[in-house]
Amino acid sequence: MVDWSVYQGAVWGFHCTNILLHITATLLCYYFIRSVFKFIHSNHEAGFPYGWIGAFVFALHPINTQPVSHIISRSNILAVIAFLAGMIVSMNVWKRLIDRARVRKNEFWIYSLTSIVCGFFVFLGAGAKEIIVTLPVMCILLFWIENQVSGKYETRKILLSMLLPFGIVLCCFFFLRYLTGGSILSIPDAEVRSPYINLLTQITVIGTYYIPRLLIPIHLQYDPQFDLVTTIFDSRILLSFIVIGSIGFLGYQYRKRFPLLFYGILWFFITIGPHVFIYSSI
Repeated sequence: MVDWSVYQGAVWGFHCTNILLHITATLLCYYFIRSVFKFIHSNHEAGFPYGWIGAFVFALHPINTQPVSHIISRSNILAVIAFLAGMIVSMNVWKRLIDRARVRKNEFWIYSLTSIVCGFFVFLGAGAKEIIVTLPVMCILLFWIENQVSGKYETRKILLSMLLPFGIVLCCFFFLRYLTGGSILSIPDAEVRSPYINLLTQITVIGTYYIPRLLIPIHLQYDPQFDLVTTIFDSRILLSFIVIGSIGFLGYQYRKRFPLLFYGILWFFITIGPHVFIYSSI
């Protein structure tokens, strides 16, 4: 509505807004990567080149063409902005409260405050894309990795103090989804299929389409169509299991040596999870 009021229906105006949003997401991507390096390794300079590389890839990767070029895909950019902003703010709040906790022990309520801040960004992006529901999960994993690397804090108590607020946030999200869409694990206008077939098909798409095109972005399509996978013995899903399993195995094996690489792998598979388990159309 704002675009329509400002640009009077001119198509170029809508594209300008998408470009500005994409630039905003790119800058947040740069700042997020630098913040993660500072958060995990307490090193400002270590994340500097990786921040630029990550932002450059995000800005120019062909797989991001659709959210920039198509107005209907603007929800993708808005979800990314809410997600990255939520991660950045949560990290900063967490770090400040952790420094305070070193002096004032047993005040674990301050960790719950981080959950509330994160929950705010979940609701901020709830109307854009289901991916936002994974924001609390990625926050907890990042805090857990930071604790494993530093070995300074009581990981179990801290994370448990955050699980309840995060659980409340997620329950509210799913309740809102049920009220607005009439369903939690699917959408009313999705193609009719069983959850089992949908799961097999989605896993196949991840392993044989998204991962290869993330690495080699060729033959991209705006609305690709995929044949349903009806059995676990289908050669396509077996190939997907090999691809996904290999990436997961390598990440786990080197999790201590390259914790941020491990976190990046978890990020990919967890954030794509809503498309597998919640959003049932392909």
